[in-house]
Amino acid sequence: MAEKNSSVVYVSFGSVVVLSENEMEAIATAVKKSKRPFFWFVKKPDYNSPDKSGELALAFKEVTKNQGLIVSWCPQTKVLAHQVIACFITGCGWNSEFYPGNDLCRCGGDRLHRAMHAYCQNQTLEWVNDKQE
Repeated sequence: MAEKNSSVVYVSFGSVVVLSENEMEAIATAVKKSKRPFFWFVKKPDYNSPDKSGELALAFKEVTKNQGLIVSWCPQTKVLAHQVIACFITGCGWNSEFYPGNDLCRCGGDRLHRAMHAYCQNQTLEWVNDKQE
């Protein structure tokens, strides 16, 4: 992807957290509706789940194949430092403290500390949805 500076939505909940099917679908819907380029790190769950936890729907992958890139691994510090990143959707989990600035959710250049996982998700998704209007 050759994108403009501050144009890409980066989505990563790390390699420990496994989001439910509903959480994955909600985030995927917001990312798709934003019509912004995205880069999404999704680690395959260590176990199979009957409810598809931690997995992106094949339909989402197909519909957004020209909008974004989905990877199973990436060097997060390099991604976060890249100039194209405009928004970081994360859970702000404990593992984030190992990366400088990762305990902050970056939205449009503004840095807002979000201590609670759900609050960070909701605020970032609201930002993404606001950008589509």
